[in-house]
Amino acid sequence: MASTTIKTKIYPIPGAEEGAVGEYETEEQLAVLEDFHESGYLEKYHEALLTGDKELLSSLITDQTVYVAERFGRGQQQSKADVLATFGTKKVVNVKHHTRDHVRLIPVGTNTVVMTGNSTSLFTYQGQESRGPRFFAQAYMKLDGRWQCFIHAIMDYDGLL
Repeated sequence: MASTTIKTKIYPIPGAEEGAVGEYETEEQLAVLEDFHESGYLEKYHEALLTGDKELLSSLITDQTVYVAERFGRGQQQSKADVLATFGTKKVVNVKHHTRDHVRLIPVGTNTVVMTGNSTSLFTYQGQESRGPRFFAQAYMKLDGRWQCFIHAIMDYDGLL
């Protein structure tokens, strides 16, 4: 059995003071991470969240995206239309502050990146304030020449073990 060596590279990302740790074994996996980082996807997504830019957010998630969340002790599953309906002029979600830590970026195949970590954003949702912390897992795929989110899962929790 061949032993594999996992290598790491730190990528600066918005809201994560320590950046994100990209984990890879091959040069091909590193190339996927580099392409994702160079696209500026995470910067655009961060901007869309903080400004409520519905058009920008729409360009960053697939039509078939699934958002799964735990909000105030209740689960919810949202489609792209559901997510977009909470942004823009409707302002159901108002993100005031968004930070991340313990962020990992893991390439899968030649066009997918999975990101996991913790989030401690401050936002209001349906009139209620939420502070976190939260655990998240997001999956991005390069489709039609651009990176898009197709899975976004987040849940409140009491912190890392």
